[in-house]
Amino acid sequence: MATHNELGKQGEELAVRFLEAKGFIIFDQNYKYKKSEIDIVAFQDNVIHFVEVKTRSNTRFQEPEDFVTDSKIRTIAVAASFYLWERQMMTVPSVFDIVGISMDDPENPIFHHLENVAPPDLKFHGF
Repeated sequence: MATHNELGKQGEELAVRFLEAKGFIIFDQNYKYKKSEIDIVAFQDNVIHFVEVKTRSNTRFQEPEDFVTDSKIRTIAVAASFYLWERQMMTVPSVFDIVGISMDDPENPIFHHLENVAPPDLKFHGF
């Protein structure tokens, strides 16, 4: 497995533990729909959080969460809409979050949790 893939998997596991420590219940990881993937589906305070995780080993020039584009969010939103439909949860409020993990010091990762970051014009179901 490529080093960036290993870092990504490590970041996702760290993000799960981070979210659980914040009181989130993890529903799913790596949910796939067509060409889209949702890294983490979590639940807290009656809201479903579709979470994109970005992990970087070097954040000298840019934070990990800065790599999540509106286009990426829209792609994930398609999968999120299907996820809600498939589980008959379309009436449950949902948001899109990003967890950025800076691994400049692997022994002390830094987490940035950005909640409800979907573009205001996003029109997919659930957002």
